Amino acid sequence: MHALQDHLSQESTPSSASVPFIIGVTGHRDPYQLQTGNSSIVEIKDAIKDCILYWRKKLGEQTPIWLMSAMAEGCDLLAVQALEELRDSGIDGTNNFEVFPCLPMAEEEYEKDFVTTPEEYQFGLSGFKNRLNAHRQNMIVVSEPFQAMRTTPLSAEMDAQQQRDYQYLNVGLFIAKYSHVLMALWDGNLSRGVGGTADIVRYKCGERLDWCSNAIAVGLQPHSEFDGQIGGVVQHISINRRQSASGIPLLSKLVQLEHKDYHDTPYPLYVSYCLNKQENPIKEFLSNEFALLNQQLVRFNIFAERSHVDASEHKIAGIEEGLKKSASLFYQADASALAYQKSYRNNLESFIRIALYGLISYELMSALLNKPLGIVFNVTILVCILGLVFLIKQEKKNQTKIKYQTFRCVAEALRIRAYLNLANVPPDVKPIIPRRYRQNWPIINYVSRLAELVLWTQTVNADIRLVKTEWLQGQIDFLDSRLQMTSKSTLKEFLYKRPKKAATFLARWSSRAFTLAIVVAAVLMAIQMAHELRQNQLDNWLAISTLTLLGVQFALMLGAVMALWQELANYHYTYNGYENLRMLYVRALYLLDKEQDSLQTEMLAELAQEAMAEHAVWNHSEHQTDLIHR
Repeated sequence: MHALQDHLSQESTPSSASVPFIIGVTGHRDPYQLQTGNSSIVEIKDAIKDCILYWRKKLGEQTPIWLMSAMAEGCDLLAVQALEELRDSGIDGTNNFEVFPCLPMAEEEYEKDFVTTPEEYQFGLSGFKNRLNAHRQNMIVVSEPFQAMRTTPLSAEMDAQQQRDYQYLNVGLFIAKYSHVLMALWDGNLSRGVGGTADIVRYKCGERLDWCSNAIAVGLQPHSEFDGQIGGVVQHISINRRQSASGIPLLSKLVQLEHKDYHDTPYPLYVSYCLNKQENPIKEFLSNEFALLNQQLVRFNIFAERSHVDASEHKIAGIEEGLKKSASLFYQADASALAYQKSYRNNLESFIRIALYGLISYELMSALLNKPLGIVFNVTILVCILGLVFLIKQEKKNQTKIKYQTFRCVAEALRIRAYLNLANVPPDVKPIIPRRYRQNWPIINYVSRLAELVLWTQTVNADIRLVKTEWLQGQIDFLDSRLQMTSKSTLKEFLYKRPKKAATFLARWSSRAFTLAIVVAAVLMAIQMAHELRQNQLDNWLAISTLTLLGVQFALMLGAVMALWQELANYHYTYNGYENLRMLYVRALYLLDKEQDSLQTEMLAELAQEAMAEHAVWNHSEHQTDLIHR
């Protein structure tokens, strides 16, 4: 994180083309003062500002901060006001703050629950109306998709108040799931009813709410502890309430985040829930995942190639409709991935070229040790070695391939979720990538959830035709182009766009080069034996032996260089992954016209998981072949 922060003075990317850091807020309707001593509402608001500015400092000015709030009276509106005041204060890095109102029900119905007295208007109904109007363009009414995504309907015996309570519960769970930091303005005690602040904190920290699971929307069901919970942290601001609390403490059961980068937090961070904190093995995983995700967000937002954003020729109908405003984030990620991929390939070509020059000089120098030209080749070898060391050190410093992988991860996660949105596939409770790779690429789950938000707004027009033509058939066409074996291609296409053809060619010719080396070595041995049998009478024996030895050395060198290129280019794994994915896309395209809607949804969700799993595994194998490991 610290190395990345050195770049924070660079010009920032447009906020719509950056990955936001999402802070959710949950809190009591009747905040009175901080628990640290005599204070007032003003001090509570200052505490909220301290938390927001802490994350701004950690993530840099390039990372937009979104605040998700249910806009209820009390703490919810207080947090919105705090963020607005920071944004209007002129403090550097606060101009890309945004508020996302998340309502549990229709606006008119919601207003009935505001009971604040007139003198507290800014945190009551008047404040709600004013602030909702200011941020209406970002409003999400969670109750609308909430009904459609349910697997079992609410009980017929459930009265209106119970249904209302569960709507409040679901909006709280929604904010907890989609926020990276859940800011809890909370007294530390259990809730007295359903959907209170403590319930939302328990959910964020991984406790299962089995007593109300039948009322939780499918897309908000908690992840299992084996899946690694939903991730993120709870930042707790301890407050006192005007009304008496339940008196049953919960705070002692929460597990605190432990990471060297976050010892300076102004308010404690919690990652999990456990009766026996010393035996909770998931604490380290969640703490490291949280820190790594923040690093990946910073890397994306700092190093994105701004010049490629929103180029009109890059518009894709399915991406535009499936992601809405987040489409610009996809274009940003895709263009930046291509830019850093090109940069890394240039570095790789330079590495192989310098290595080849060095090896040729080494082979020739052995025949010219006692001649002035031998000194030239010796110097060339030293220069090549220094050049290779310099390239590796520069790659370790610039991390070009890691940047490329980060952008490609983001682009692919957004692409897949865009088409799932077009097919009206609800959010899944399972992580989109295999559990074992979540710790390496948490940004994949994060941006996939970011794209899911579009589905909750109910503004996407389902279009299965685009799913077929742009996603499924588009991927099949792409994979077919990469798996071509017979078509003519330029050298660049052969090296970078025909992995199967290149792998087959290099494997064949490196094998032939090694076979040639064996044959020439046998010839050399025959010459040596003939020389001995003739009792050193063979004419030009030394010259012939030297040339034959050079033939052996050059054949071995050629085979080794081709094998090295094949390893660094990762051809074998790449084309095997392409073949596996192509089979799945062909099968899905065939079944999409035959299956019922519910089965289509399930199939596309599983296809998405397969595609992202393949991408995660490919990313892992690509990382192993990075120049930084040479």
